[in-house]
Amino acid sequence: MSTATEILGVIFGFIIVIVLINNLHELLMKKKGRRDEDEESGDDDDRQYRKERKRRGAAKSVDEMNREELLRGIDDLNTRIENMETIIRGRKKNGN
Repeated sequence: MSTATEILGVIFGFIIVIVLINNLHELLMKKKGRRDEDEESGDDDDRQYRKERKRRGAAKSVDEMNREELLRGIDDLNTRIENMETIIRGRKKNGN
């Protein structure tokens, strides 16, 4: 019985390896197809720019990022305050 399980293990392992290789091959072909399409449409420069920017990191400094986060937080708080004021006005109208 042990040799049968070993044989089945080898067969299933072989199937898994073949499936992985096939999926990798399909993925590479898709990437190559996209690259070819980009070259034909002229989007290759944009893609290269995005890759370089991603490699270098964001061009913004830490201070600019913190400032943007603060501004977003302030906008969020203002929205919440407006929502609370609307709820309070509604309750006052209803007499609660």
